Amino acid sequence: MATTNPKVSLLTIALIVFALLTFILTITSYLFFKQRTDEQAKSQVAE
Repeated sequence: MATTNPKVSLLTIALIVFALLTFILTITSYLFFKQRTDEQAKSQVAE
């Protein structure tokens, strides 16, 4: 019967959480940056 190493399991979970948080941060940064540039373009057109 195979035994699982709790240290490896914790590192795997930590890596998955880190990857997910990095992905979420990337997406939100892109969306906020895009919204900011769109608003700047609108304000330049309004002037």
